[in-house]
Amino acid sequence: MPWEVTVSYNNGTARGPEHIFKASLQVDLYDSDTGTAGWQQGFFMRDCDRQLLLRSDYLRKEAELYLKFLAEGGDINDNDFMRRSVDDVNRGTEKMNNWVYEQSKALLAKGKLVGLVGGDHSTPSASSAPSASITATSASSR
Repeated sequence: MPWEVTVSYNNGTARGPEHIFKASLQVDLYDSDTGTAGWQQGFFMRDCDRQLLLRSDYLRKEAELYLKFLAEGGDINDNDFMRRSVDDVNRGTEKMNNWVYEQSKALLAKGKLVGLVGGDHSTPSASSAPSASITATSASSR
């Protein structure tokens, strides 16, 4: 998940999936624990969405400015620029969550197991919502 707008400690999570993919090319494909070739199970990793990554980079800078502003005692009610920045970050996060939701929903509908790598605090809820929706729909149709 190429998103790290609201990470609380350090950045780097947005590029995690890309680094994992590159490193995976060096992984031994034979699993000695099971005696099988794990790659034959059909793993898939979606390509990094570059537009989402660039948007994350931009909004991360806005979020950092806002956090510095608050740390220095700033009041958002007195600063139009900061209010717009917060709105921009919130809209960007909402758009990202909708993207994750739709991607996860489509894969789950095909019976796939979905995992989310990278991202910040806001990303997991979007990926788990479709499975809760599918589970609720399945339960109500019984």
